[in-house]
Amino acid sequence: MKQKADSTLVDLKHQIRFSIDSTEKKTFISNNRTGILKSTIDGRAGEYRSTEFGSIEEINNYLSINNTKRSIKIDNKFNSQFTASRILRENQDILNTLESLNLYKWTLSSKVTSIQRYILKKSDKFKENTFNHLNLSINFKLSENMPAIEIGVGVSDNLRINRDALKSRLKDIIENNRNSKNIEFKKKLPIILDAGDGGILFHEIIGHSLEADYIAQKISPFTIDDIGKQLFPKNLTISTSDKKDNFFSLNSDDEGNELIDTDLISNGILNKVLTDNYHNKLLNTQASGSARTENFTQLCQPRMHSIYIKPGKFNPKEMIDSVKYGIFVKEFGEGKVFFSNKTFSLIIKESYLIENGIITAPLGTIVLKGNISEVLNSIKMIGNDFRYDRGVSYCYKNGQTLNVRVGQPTIKIENVIVSRL
Repeated sequence: MKQKADSTLVDLKHQIRFSIDSTEKKTFISNNRTGILKSTIDGRAGEYRSTEFGSIEEINNYLSINNTKRSIKIDNKFNSQFTASRILRENQDILNTLESLNLYKWTLSSKVTSIQRYILKKSDKFKENTFNHLNLSINFKLSENMPAIEIGVGVSDNLRINRDALKSRLKDIIENNRNSKNIEFKKKLPIILDAGDGGILFHEIIGHSLEADYIAQKISPFTIDDIGKQLFPKNLTISTSDKKDNFFSLNSDDEGNELIDTDLISNGILNKVLTDNYHNKLLNTQASGSARTENFTQLCQPRMHSIYIKPGKFNPKEMIDSVKYGIFVKEFGEGKVFFSNKTFSLIIKESYLIENGIITAPLGTIVLKGNISEVLNSIKMIGNDFRYDRGVSYCYKNGQTLNVRVGQPTIKIENVIVSRL
């Protein structure tokens, strides 16, 4: 007997991409996509069907034929403001800066994304989520033999980008890498993670480790039986929601489920794992509202939207003062988790040596590595200077790429392996 679909996901996506590089090559791409995904509650074992439509009228006709008492309207206001000439005009000062910095090569990219997502449950519950995002990024190389470096800034609640701050960061990273000291570190060191984007480390080692599919596959460092246990330092509290942050304005996850506000970790105690409907049933655990999909053609997976490390009591200066010999990390790149040996790596694009409580030599691009549990349990000091990231954090998992949000205060961690890229 054929199962009735538990949910119908309607996905409308409009994206504009523009780039210009040091050879003056320009690329402008505008792409629209509309479609529907139908799946059962267990998703992986039942019905799964996706259909791409050429117009919004086709979607509404489909919904009408299938007795859905809803119709969809498309809103392109966010995207219609962007043209190649406008993007060039607004970023001319950044282009002038790039041309003056004697770089081997560079590319300036602007990406505008507008997503309208409607979740229609068989119980006739209706959820609507929208996500608008403007991203400006710079990818550059200092020389032919050096690795490429990328920095960026993104906004979702308005169209205002602080281009002066981006230019200042660009110059700092270039100076840091050009003047970097080639020091090899032979032992584990304490590190100071700068506030804001440093939260990407916790997205990697906590966020992915607590996704229910990895727990079900028994490859995560943690198990479902760890819920309720004191696994981390008592000074560590991590949340997946922050009502003051409007980067994501969501009414549900991508299966139409309520977003649960319970802290992921409270004073070192694990409260929950991140689940979708399928793994919630499989593991017999509480729902967390953590199902996400990149688009209508792919099934939902347990994924993190946001991770926020709650502030502590320390002033950032006294944290740096406490380090006799270690690393201050300021600009963050791509991270990876290796569940086969329970380790991680994180690329740092701007870093400095700390000697006797003073930030000294520039170190350029380095890599942080370590054992997940060991690093989490060597968090010694948490600052009082919480900041959100710069709006360009992304997550890659099983072929799907999604925006994520991170935020944290300055944090001191002992026992981290530091190496060259």
